[in-house]
Amino acid sequence: MPVIVYQRRQDQIEAMMKKLTRTVALAAMLGTTAFAADAACYADYKAKRDNPLKLHYGVVELP
Repeated sequence: MPVIVYQRRQDQIEAMMKKLTRTVALAAMLGTTAFAADAACYADYKAKRDNPLKLHYGVVELP
């Protein structure tokens, strides 16, 4: 691993912040992708029958 010599303390802080920002962004993207792939899909439905009047509401999980 190469040794990096920084001229100023500010340069070192900026380099660390860049690395931290990239790491956090990558973790957020991977976490969101995993959550979206794991999410189930549901559909709400309503049904009505006349004579005698019956109302029905349900939720079904789609494959």
